[in-house]
Amino acid sequence: MELGWFVKLRSSFYALLLHVIAAAMLIISLDLSPKSILQPKQNINIVNAVAIDKKQVEKELQRLKQAEQKKQETEKKRLEELEKKAKDAEKKLADAEKKRVEEEQKLADTKKKKEQEQQKRELEEQKLAKLEKEKEELEKKRKLEEEHKRQEAADKALKEALAAEEAEVQSEQAQELIDKITADIYRSVVNNFNKSGLPQGLSCVLRVQLIPGGEVTNVTLVESSGNSIFDQRSVTAVEKASPFQTVPDDVESFERLGLRQITFRFIPEE
Repeated sequence: MELGWFVKLRSSFYALLLHVIAAAMLIISLDLSPKSILQPKQNINIVNAVAIDKKQVEKELQRLKQAEQKKQETEKKRLEELEKKAKDAEKKLADAEKKRVEEEQKLADTKKKKEQEQQKRELEEQKLAKLEKEKEELEKKRKLEEEHKRQEAADKALKEALAAEEAEVQSEQAQELIDKITADIYRSVVNNFNKSGLPQGLSCVLRVQLIPGGEVTNVTLVESSGNSIFDQRSVTAVEKASPFQTVPDDVESFERLGLRQITFRFIPEE
């Protein structure tokens, strides 16, 4: 825009210069008319005036040229200053843009860092919640196991007590059954013993080995009565009484009652 104004000014200057030259030529042409020939003295004055006007024109042209040159220099200086200001403004703008970009990057980095910290915090919270849940589950499991163990211990104690009680009852019952079987065996041996011709008050200890069903497999004299006939008749009485009917024939009951071997003192007078 400044350069256009300068061009217009220069055009106006040249137009004015042309008008001055035209006016000067018109004056010269008027001085060269016939009237001037009749008046030579006045012609000299006109020539001098034209000469003076040409000098003034040249002087004016020189002044205008210098003014134009000065104006051009001033304009050039102003344009350089404007260009410098424009460059400075452009540099400031670039610096501001750079700073803005840096600030935006900084804000973006800060936002990203906050998001990462938020994600990390959420992960830590999730991990903590998971650990807390696992802890609660372990505690619940531990309590259940303890309760289960207490219940098992109580059940075991109850079973043992019942078993002991049952065993005691069974033991008593078994002992009663053993005593009954032993008594039956003893009576059978007494019934088969020959007492004739033997003195009173003799006794011996016999060990009788049995098999299920009450059959005698062996008779051993553990303690002698001192009378060989008494001892021999005692062994013979056991063998005659075999098999004993009260001895169970199933192996389990036979073994449980411990009837495989019976030892007793034999006194036939009782």
